[in-house]
Amino acid sequence: MTTERDTRERVVCRECGKGFIFLAPHLRVVHGMTANEYRERWGIPKHVALASAEYSQNCRDSVNSRIRRGELDPAEQVRMMAEAYDRINGKDRSSRLHREAASETASRYRIWETSPVVKIVSPDIRREALRRMKARKETGETVRNIAEDLNLSVSCLYRWFAMSKVSADGE
Repeated sequence: MTTERDTRERVVCRECGKGFIFLAPHLRVVHGMTANEYRERWGIPKHVALASAEYSQNCRDSVNSRIRRGELDPAEQVRMMAEAYDRINGKDRSSRLHREAASETASRYRIWETSPVVKIVSPDIRREALRRMKARKETGETVRNIAEDLNLSVSCLYRWFAMSKVSADGE
């Protein structure tokens, strides 16, 4: 059983049961997950620290010391943190666990067969798209124009083109 003294000095990993002063590096290296994925998996709220109380106090002391010495400007730090937060939250990011679950669901129910969004393309159109992608430098045609002309997405063209280069290198 974990005592209060233990939680002050160590945080126990729920994946393997080992104690650490700071859990995030262990999660990334040993378990291959981010702190957010770990929180999600184990239902740990964001306000619960993944660092020992002692480690957190040492970090606070270090930052306060750097502020007193003039090495850190708190207002600038807050501004940079707000920009980073906006960048991260401006994008719809899903966790690795969500992506894996979605992939498994898609495979199990074969959603591409019934989805109105997924379009099956004939081999002739794919060959034409690849031919035009390869000839872009000579023709000056843009990927966007090729995509619009063939009614394909730009990302699909880039993916096919990358896959064709890999298969050509492998032959």
